[in-house]
Parts: sequence; C-alpha cells; structure tokens
Amino acid sequence: MNKIDRSQDINKPKLGITIGDINSINVELVLKVFSLRVYLDFFTPVLFASSRTLSYYSKVLKMQSLHYNQVTEKNKIKRGKLNLVNITEDLPNAEIGKSTKESGAYAMRCIDVALEYQQKGWIDALVTLPVDKHAVAMSVDGFVGHTGYLGSKSQSDPVMVMVNEDIKVALATEHVPISQLSSVLTPKVLEAKIESFASSLKDDFGIVKPKIAVLGLNPHAGDSGSIGSEEQEWISTTIETVFNKKAINCYGPFSSDGFFGKGHYQHYDGVLALYHDQGMIPFKLMSCDRGVNFSGGLPFIRTSPAHGTAFDLAGKGKADVGSFVDALMLASDIVRYRQDILTS
Repeated sequence: MNKIDRSQDINKPKLGITIGDINSINVELVLKVFSLRVYLDFFTPVLFASSRTLSYYSKVLKMQSLHYNQVTEKNKIKRGKLNLVNITEDLPNAEIGKSTKESGAYAMRCIDVALEYQQKGWIDALVTLPVDKHAVAMSVDGFVGHTGYLGSKSQSDPVMVMVNEDIKVALATEHVPISQLSSVLTPKVLEAKIESFASSLKDDFGIVKPKIAVLGLNPHAGDSGSIGSEEQEWISTTIETVFNKKAINCYGPFSSDGFFGKGHYQHYDGVLALYHDQGMIPFKLMSCDRGVNFSGGLPFIRTSPAHGTAFDLAGKGKADVGSFVDALMLASDIVRYRQDILTS
C-alpha cells in the first residue's frame, strides 16, 4: 500500500471499536489510547462499550476519565471526539482477570450492535478488541473466533491475515483441531484461500501482482512422499492449477521450518500457512506486540490486535497499546486506500 498522508484527510474514517471482553486488558487499552487526543487527528473513533465500565476501570487504574460524545443515532457521531455507543443491555459487573459466560455474551452483544452500524453505513471499518473464545462459546454455539463469526454474519468466507511491517501471513484453516485438519483442508478450500488472499493483497494493500508462498502440510513438505503424501497428491497440483488457470503468482509447497528459518519469506508479498500454529508461531515470534489481525474477503474492513485477552495483566496498568494502535491505523489506511481507488 502506498504511504498515505493522514494529516490532509478532512472526512476522517469512522472506526467502530468493539470493547471485547471487559475483564481483560481491553478497557485499559482504550483508556490509554484515547487519553491522547493525537489519534483523533487520524480517524473518528466510535466505541461500542458502556460508560459504567469505562468509569470503573478509570478508578481501578487511577487514570483520568475519558471525555466522549454519547451517540444515539447517526448524526450524533462527531469528528474530533471519542464517540461512545453506550451499550448497557446485559452488562455484567467487571470481574478483572476472569473468564466468564456473562463477559463473553456482553462482548458479542457489542459486536452485533457494531455490525448493525456497519450495515447501515454509519461506520467505515470495524476494529475488534479481543474476546475469550471459551467465554463466548458458552453462549454462542460453535464460536471459535471473530473471523468465522463475522463471515457467517455477512455470508462470506474471509481469510485471516496477520500483518506487520515485514510480513503478511494468511491461514488456510484457522481454529481447527489437528485431529480434524485432514477433513477440513481440501483442494477446494486451499484454492479458495489462495484466491481470497491474493485479492486482499491487491484490493487492501495495493500490491498489483502479489507473489504468494504456500507452505506444506507435513514436516519437510512431505520430503518427496516419505513423510506424508498430501503435498504430492494434491497440494502441489492445486498450487499449479491456481497459478496456471487463475494467473495468481503462487509457489510451493515449502517446508515451513526452513522457509522461515532462512528468511525466505522476505522474497514474497504474502505467506499462506495451512494451519493455525504453522503460521501464528513464526508471526508472533516476529511481531506479537505490534501485529494486526486483518480479515480479508469480508464485505467490510475489520482489524484486531494480534494479541489475546491477557487476563494475567488485566487491571495492572501494564498493557502495551502498540498492537491496538497498529490495528486502528491499518483500518483507517485501508479505508482511505479503498476510497482513493473509487475516486481515481
């Protein structure tokens, strides 16, 4: 993506920010970031949370209370201010550092209201603060993460893309148990994820003809069939099919250990991992504190910090805002980039 001059933007992107789990570090992140007015020069934040929770954490952390504009309808969103959609329905009491069914259900209530705003065109992008998957799953059947939930709500098949300044890693499968991987990962799924990843690299990051590396499934990418046959039986042929028939520059399958260990990722615009840990472990070793989770292939823009709820740090004033700030900035940059494309 070309470097964007945010300072010249008059109609700053309206970013909907969902509070996530209120028992985690999320409220502290919000308090720290929006106590600094500098971020209001880049975008207009619309926070989906509760005033009571913000006040409670201000006292716990001994931080100054935030000044915000309370929103009740579209025309009440104001530039140059933190805007709050005050969601009090089913608001639980905060239990700092604990995973509870009630906090999970409330987190999803905030997301659902934010999606209503998005569908009405009242916000330009969504930035979701982390939820605890177990807490949410106690009230939302089948929940395994934001990406799948947002895909089901929008009837789309998004691809999870982890982003930092040096690398973009997408996942062909996300929160799938290893025991179920062989039934979930198919040639059709792999082909669709390569296509979706390539489209996102072009449409969201401005890479005209992206070059994508696809990792292998087995150790040493099967080692010519001696440590697994999937690479020879269908992974290689799927990559070739996409390359030849869809004109997508995709290569592989590569052995993931040597690929990352020798720095070969630096020669590609994106890396497609076949399962969660294969991509997430090297990415987080490189960029846990400053990474961003981006959902490619959704009908709207969505980012999130790369870290989780960090219950062990909740209420202690030690949370690092870096990844949250990066998620906000990436969302606003992609909004601007898409707007520039439409008007050019």
